Amino acid sequence: MHQGQHEVTARRARLLIASQMPDLAAQPLRRVGQSGTDHVLFRLGKSLVARFPRLPHAEAQIDLQAAWLPQLSPLPLPVPMAQRFGLPGQDYPFRWSVLPWMKGLPADIAPLNQARAATTLASFLNALHACRPLSAAPVTIISNQIDQRLAVLEHYIAMFQDEADPHRLRHITADFRKLPRHSGPAVWVHGDLHPLNLLTRYGKLSAVIDWGSMGLGDPAMDLMAAWTLFDAPARSLFRQAMAPANDVWDRARALAFSKSVAAIPYYRTTNPRLRDVMKLTLSRVLQDSLE
Repeated sequence: MHQGQHEVTARRARLLIASQMPDLAAQPLRRVGQSGTDHVLFRLGKSLVARFPRLPHAEAQIDLQAAWLPQLSPLPLPVPMAQRFGLPGQDYPFRWSVLPWMKGLPADIAPLNQARAATTLASFLNALHACRPLSAAPVTIISNQIDQRLAVLEHYIAMFQDEADPHRLRHITADFRKLPRHSGPAVWVHGDLHPLNLLTRYGKLSAVIDWGSMGLGDPAMDLMAAWTLFDAPARSLFRQAMAPANDVWDRARALAFSKSVAAIPYYRTTNPRLRDVMKLTLSRVLQDSLE
């Protein structure tokens, strides 16, 4: 999926668990979450999941989440917090973690009541963004990140096949580059809200997972879920419940656009589920217009 990645087989995962957490060695182990990009996941027994980073930056997410997720609870939806930590070994170079298994299915493959999900996610994000931003917390979403993301899109637009009109993508990119930067207070953000990181049960959102992009920054980072997750009627409900300023909403759309344009060609063959989620996201962005 990525150049230079380290893959973990079930055999290696079992050896690492047996050598470092022998009390878990007898638990059934099976690979899950094939749609993930930064980690290889193995369900461990009925109640745990072991996460093994593929890349160095994913290893750094272990410390990020361990340090700061507990500072954000309680939140209106469950979030997974690491319970145990593993070390490199068995020719595997990274630290790894064991987390609780969160019940539910990713929102891209499970039925979802869109209207209810819009209000639920808005309630969750309003609570998250209201969490006190501690001075020592990581400021991972800097004010000019939209500029940085949009500046590299030509590389990905040149790789498009029949997914969208490249000329239209370039025109929209130019429009988005005129948007004002975030100038308000930094808030806690998840940073990567799309259907693969949102679990559902019985048509309702049930958990928010994969907090590797969390940090302090522009709330627009989380509002891009309006296009990654919701159809037009639910998007309207979500906007009403969040009540963002117009510039925040426009930056959220720009972020959804940049994420989808980069992901579609990058994951075209290596991660079809994420590719398809991003194709739907792009189609929703293209249907809307800047207000």
